[in-house]
Amino acid sequence: LNKIQPPHTNKEFIEILTNWQKKYNGDSFIFDYYLWRPFHDYLNTFALSKVISQDIKDYADLKLNGLVSCQVLRCFYPVGLEMSVMAETLWNKEARWSDIVQYQLKSAYGDSSGKVKEYLSELESLLMPDDNPHVGALRSASKDRIYRLIKFISAWEHEINSIYRSAES
Repeated sequence: LNKIQPPHTNKEFIEILTNWQKKYNGDSFIFDYYLWRPFHDYLNTFALSKVISQDIKDYADLKLNGLVSCQVLRCFYPVGLEMSVMAETLWNKEARWSDIVQYQLKSAYGDSSGKVKEYLSELESLLMPDDNPHVGALRSASKDRIYRLIKFISAWEHEINSIYRSAES
């Protein structure tokens, strides 16, 4: 019917944005879906929150002044770190990811925050064997990696569940 080809790469989206900004110089922001689907694929609160933090810091370079985020309520599992990073970084572009993590975990888990961070860090190393946040989804994981993940979760299950129960009370 029509021969329009939608963009598929960041470069194409940036070209469209740049051309649009030549015609319109008003305030603009981005609408994104960080927490609508990707967190299901990666189950990795550290990696996704790092991506969110860096993206928000890069918005100014694109002349974008904010973010409207679409997400599901389940995105707060296991710790809601992505939302905390998003909110704090939108408020303060100088906010350091590591400081937000420390504050969020301490606020949620008190004296157990160090153990929760250790758990999430180890989980991240199993879920994300590569520094690229777009690599590491379980659907492409080797049997060995899945076995190591199951063994890790089994070893931590009792301790992490008791920490989560304590935080709920």
